Amino acid sequence: MSRLISFITSCLLFACIGVSALADDLDIYLGSSANSVTYNPNVLFIMDTSGSMTSTDNTGQSRMLRVQNALKDALGSATNINAGLMRFSDYGGPILYPIQGIDDAVRPELVTSTSASNHDGYEINGNVDITDDELVLSSGTDTVLTGLRFSDMNIPQGATIVSAYLRFTSEKFNVAGTQFTIKGEANADSAEFSTAASNLSTRTQTSAQVQWDTDNDFPAAGEIVTSPDI
Repeated sequence: MSRLISFITSCLLFACIGVSALADDLDIYLGSSANSVTYNPNVLFIMDTSGSMTSTDNTGQSRMLRVQNALKDALGSATNINAGLMRFSDYGGPILYPIQGIDDAVRPELVTSTSASNHDGYEINGNVDITDDELVLSSGTDTVLTGLRFSDMNIPQGATIVSAYLRFTSEKFNVAGTQFTIKGEANADSAEFSTAASNLSTRTQTSAQVQWDTDNDFPAAGEIVTSPDI
Protein backbone atom coordinates (compact mmCIF):
# COMPACT_ATOMS: atom_id res chain seq x y z
CA MET A 1 0.00 0.00 0.00
CA SER A 2 2.83 2.44 0.87
CA ARG A 3 4.51 1.78 -2.50
CA LEU A 4 1.23 2.49 -4.31
CA ILE A 5 0.78 5.76 -2.46
CA SER A 6 4.39 6.68 -3.17
CA PHE A 7 3.89 5.90 -6.88
CA ILE A 8 0.72 8.01 -7.08
CA THR A 9 2.45 10.86 -5.27
CA SER A 10 5.37 10.72 -7.67
CA CYS A 11 2.97 10.82 -10.65
CA LEU A 12 1.10 13.76 -9.23
CA LEU A 13 4.35 15.63 -8.56
CA PHE A 14 5.54 14.87 -12.05
CA ALA A 15 2.25 16.10 -13.53
CA CYS A 16 2.43 19.32 -11.55
CA ILE A 17 6.03 19.99 -12.57
CA GLY A 18 5.70 18.92 -16.19
CA VAL A 19 2.61 21.00 -17.10
CA SER A 20 2.71 24.77 -17.33
CA ALA A 21 -0.40 26.84 -16.65
CA LEU A 22 -1.38 29.95 -18.53
CA ALA A 23 -3.90 32.59 -17.50
CA ASP A 24 -5.05 35.98 -18.63
CA ASP A 25 -4.74 39.04 -16.44
CA LEU A 26 -7.72 39.55 -14.18
CA ASP A 27 -8.96 43.11 -14.04
CA ILE A 28 -11.22 44.23 -11.21
CA TYR A 29 -13.13 47.43 -11.87
CA LEU A 30 -14.19 49.48 -8.89
CA GLY A 31 -16.71 52.28 -9.32
CA SER A 32 -16.37 55.58 -7.61
CA SER A 33 -19.08 57.68 -6.04
CA ALA A 34 -19.31 60.83 -4.01
CA ASN A 35 -21.71 59.04 -1.66
CA SER A 36 -21.21 55.82 0.24
CA VAL A 37 -22.95 52.80 -1.28
CA THR A 38 -24.24 49.83 0.72
CA TYR A 39 -24.59 46.41 -0.89
CA ASN A 40 -26.72 43.76 0.79
CA PRO A 41 -25.05 40.33 0.89
CA ASN A 42 -26.70 37.47 -0.99
CA VAL A 43 -27.61 34.56 1.31
CA LEU A 44 -28.97 31.28 -0.06
CA PHE A 45 -30.57 29.10 2.61
CA ILE A 46 -30.37 25.38 1.73
CA MET A 47 -32.89 23.17 3.53
CA ASP A 48 -32.22 19.45 3.74
CA THR A 49 -35.42 17.59 2.75
CA SER A 50 -33.88 14.13 2.39
CA GLY A 51 -35.37 11.07 4.04
CA SER A 52 -33.17 11.33 7.12
CA MET A 53 -34.95 14.53 8.12
CA THR A 54 -37.90 12.50 9.42
CA SER A 55 -35.77 11.25 12.33
CA THR A 56 -36.59 12.68 15.75
CA ASP A 57 -33.20 12.10 17.46
CA ASN A 58 -34.95 11.06 20.69
CA THR A 59 -36.91 14.32 20.77
CA GLY A 60 -40.56 15.16 20.26
CA GLN A 61 -39.88 16.89 16.93
CA SER A 62 -38.47 15.70 13.63
CA ARG A 63 -35.28 17.16 12.21
CA MET A 64 -37.36 18.77 9.48
CA LEU A 65 -39.59 20.59 11.96
CA ARG A 66 -36.60 21.82 13.95
CA VAL A 67 -34.92 23.10 10.79
CA GLN A 68 -38.15 24.83 9.71
CA ASN A 69 -38.45 26.55 13.09
CA ALA A 70 -34.80 27.60 13.00
CA LEU A 71 -35.26 29.02 9.50
CA LYS A 72 -38.32 30.98 10.62
CA ASP A 73 -36.33 32.47 13.49
CA ALA A 74 -33.41 33.33 11.20
CA LEU A 75 -35.62 34.98 8.57
CA GLY A 76 -37.64 36.78 11.21
CA SER A 77 -34.55 38.48 12.64
CA ALA A 78 -32.59 38.98 9.39
CA THR A 79 -32.21 42.48 7.99
CA ASN A 80 -30.29 44.09 5.14
CA ILE A 81 -29.71 40.88 3.18
CA ASN A 82 -30.88 39.34 -0.07
CA ALA A 83 -32.21 35.88 0.76
CA GLY A 84 -33.21 32.82 -1.27
CA LEU A 85 -34.30 29.27 -0.46
CA MET A 86 -33.11 26.01 -2.01
CA ARG A 87 -34.18 22.47 -1.25
CA PHE A 88 -31.67 19.64 -0.98
CA SER A 89 -32.86 16.03 -1.17
CA ASP A 90 -31.57 12.57 -1.98
CA TYR A 91 -31.95 13.32 -5.69
CA GLY A 92 -30.89 16.94 -5.67
CA GLY A 93 -33.26 19.85 -5.39
CA PRO A 94 -34.40 23.07 -7.02
CA ILE A 95 -34.18 26.66 -5.92
CA LEU A 96 -37.64 27.34 -4.54
CA TYR A 97 -37.25 31.11 -4.20
CA PRO A 98 -34.56 33.05 -6.07
CA ILE A 99 -32.46 35.45 -4.04
CA GLN A 100 -34.18 38.78 -3.48
CA GLY A 101 -34.47 41.45 -0.81
CA ILE A 102 -35.50 40.02 2.56
CA ASP A 103 -38.30 42.60 2.83
CA ASP A 104 -39.54 42.26 -0.75
CA ALA A 105 -42.98 40.78 -1.29
CA VAL A 106 -42.90 37.05 -2.15
CA ARG A 107 -45.31 35.79 -4.81
CA PRO A 108 -45.01 31.99 -4.94
CA GLU A 109 -47.11 30.06 -7.45
CA LEU A 110 -49.06 27.10 -6.08
CA VAL A 111 -50.22 24.48 -8.58
CA THR A 112 -52.45 21.74 -7.20
CA SER A 113 -55.25 19.40 -8.13
CA THR A 114 -58.14 17.75 -6.34
CA SER A 115 -56.59 15.02 -4.21
CA ALA A 116 -59.39 12.43 -3.89
CA SER A 117 -62.49 11.17 -5.70
CA ASN A 118 -64.77 12.89 -3.18
CA HIS A 119 -63.02 16.21 -3.79
CA ASP A 120 -64.58 16.66 -7.22
CA GLY A 121 -67.86 15.73 -8.81
CA TYR A 122 -70.79 16.96 -10.85
CA GLU A 123 -74.55 17.13 -10.42
CA ILE A 124 -77.23 16.88 -13.13
CA ASN A 125 -80.91 17.04 -12.16
CA GLY A 126 -80.04 16.34 -8.52
CA ASN A 127 -77.97 13.24 -9.31
CA VAL A 128 -74.36 13.49 -8.11
CA ASP A 129 -71.43 11.53 -9.54
CA ILE A 130 -68.07 11.59 -7.73
CA THR A 131 -66.58 8.39 -9.20
CA ASP A 132 -66.42 9.27 -12.90
CA ASP A 133 -62.86 9.59 -14.23
CA GLU A 134 -64.09 12.51 -16.33
CA LEU A 135 -65.39 15.72 -14.80
CA VAL A 136 -68.47 16.83 -16.74
CA LEU A 137 -68.75 20.58 -17.28
CA SER A 138 -71.63 20.65 -19.76
CA SER A 139 -74.16 18.12 -21.03
CA GLY A 140 -76.50 19.12 -23.83
CA THR A 141 -79.14 21.55 -22.59
CA ASP A 142 -78.99 20.31 -18.97
CA THR A 143 -77.74 22.56 -16.20
CA VAL A 144 -74.56 21.03 -14.78
CA LEU A 145 -73.15 21.94 -11.37
CA THR A 146 -69.50 20.92 -11.07
CA GLY A 147 -67.67 21.00 -7.74
CA LEU A 148 -63.93 21.19 -7.03
CA ARG A 149 -62.56 20.98 -3.50
CA PHE A 150 -58.92 21.92 -2.90
CA SER A 151 -57.32 20.99 0.43
CA ASP A 152 -53.91 21.44 2.08
CA MET A 153 -53.08 24.55 0.08
CA ASN A 154 -50.70 25.81 2.82
CA ILE A 155 -51.64 29.45 2.27
CA PRO A 156 -50.76 31.48 5.40
CA GLN A 157 -53.59 33.28 7.14
CA GLY A 158 -53.66 36.92 6.09
CA ALA A 159 -51.84 36.27 2.79
CA THR A 160 -53.04 38.23 -0.24
CA ILE A 161 -53.96 36.07 -3.25
CA VAL A 162 -53.15 38.19 -6.30
CA SER A 163 -54.60 35.78 -8.91
CA ALA A 164 -56.13 32.33 -9.22
CA TYR A 165 -57.17 30.20 -12.17
CA LEU A 166 -58.86 26.89 -12.94
CA ARG A 167 -57.20 24.75 -15.60
CA PHE A 168 -58.90 21.86 -17.39
CA THR A 169 -57.73 19.25 -19.91
CA SER A 170 -60.20 18.06 -22.52
CA GLU A 171 -61.11 14.38 -22.77
CA LYS A 172 -63.40 14.64 -25.79
CA PHE A 173 -63.35 16.19 -29.25
CA ASN A 174 -65.24 19.27 -30.41
CA VAL A 175 -66.92 20.30 -27.19
CA ALA A 176 -68.73 23.56 -27.89
CA GLY A 177 -68.19 26.70 -25.87
CA THR A 178 -70.49 26.95 -22.86
CA GLN A 179 -71.54 29.73 -20.53
CA PHE A 180 -70.01 29.10 -17.11
CA THR A 181 -70.58 30.87 -13.81
CA ILE A 182 -67.79 30.30 -11.28
CA LYS A 183 -68.70 30.66 -7.60
CA GLY A 184 -67.32 29.52 -4.28
CA GLU A 185 -68.92 27.74 -1.37
CA ALA A 186 -69.59 30.15 1.50
CA ASN A 187 -68.05 27.84 4.08
CA ALA A 188 -64.67 28.18 5.80
CA ASP A 189 -64.34 24.37 5.96
CA SER A 190 -66.37 22.76 3.18
CA ALA A 191 -67.34 19.12 3.51
CA GLU A 192 -66.24 16.46 1.05
CA PHE A 193 -68.67 15.68 -1.76
CA SER A 194 -70.99 12.69 -1.56
CA THR A 195 -73.50 10.95 -3.80
CA ALA A 196 -76.44 12.16 -1.72
CA ALA A 197 -79.16 13.78 -3.83
CA SER A 198 -78.45 17.44 -4.63
CA ASN A 199 -75.28 17.36 -2.50
CA LEU A 200 -73.74 20.17 -4.55
CA SER A 201 -76.74 22.38 -5.25
CA THR A 202 -77.89 22.52 -1.60
CA ARG A 203 -74.62 24.12 -0.48
CA THR A 204 -74.54 27.86 0.24
CA GLN A 205 -72.76 29.67 -2.56
CA THR A 206 -70.96 33.01 -2.53
CA SER A 207 -72.63 36.05 -4.03
CA ALA A 208 -69.34 36.91 -5.73
CA GLN A 209 -69.01 35.20 -9.09
CA VAL A 210 -67.01 35.24 -12.32
CA GLN A 211 -68.56 34.75 -15.76
CA TRP A 212 -66.63 32.57 -18.20
CA ASP A 213 -68.25 33.04 -21.58
CA THR A 214 -65.33 33.08 -24.02
CA ASP A 215 -62.31 30.91 -24.84
CA ASN A 216 -63.79 27.92 -23.03
CA ASP A 217 -64.32 25.49 -25.92
CA PHE A 218 -62.28 22.27 -26.07
CA PRO A 219 -61.43 21.78 -29.76
CA ALA A 220 -59.46 18.54 -29.29
CA ALA A 221 -58.70 15.82 -26.77
CA GLY A 222 -55.80 16.81 -24.54
CA GLU A 223 -56.45 20.52 -25.09
CA ILE A 224 -55.73 22.68 -22.01
CA VAL A 225 -58.14 25.50 -21.27
CA THR A 226 -57.67 28.06 -18.50
CA SER A 227 -60.45 30.02 -16.83
CA PRO A 228 -60.42 33.79 -16.30
CA ASP A 229 -58.79 35.11 -13.14
CA ILE A 230 -61.11 34.28 -10.25
